[in-house]
Amino acid sequence: MEFIQLRNWSMLKWDLNRIGRPLEKTIIIDNHSQQLEQENRLVISSWLGDSNDQELLQIKDLIIKIGESNVKDVRKALIRYRDYIRSRNKR
Repeated sequence: MEFIQLRNWSMLKWDLNRIGRPLEKTIIIDNHSQQLEQENRLVISSWLGDSNDQELLQIKDLIIKIGESNVKDVRKALIRYRDYIRSRNKR
């Protein structure tokens, strides 16, 4: 099954409808910040080639909290998280 569509030979976009899972319960953890914005996406720093990477550990509590809170739509939780990060970075 193909999940990635090539756009303009440089932009990749996940077609999440093709994975056959409810999008309101799907989170994609992504290290490609230049990709098109998608509600289900949680962007982290690239870990490639970094043997001391801690990125997944830094978001572990967020993922657990979303899972344990049994939210109806994870996209709303991710929007709140992104808004929080943006407001924190403006300080």
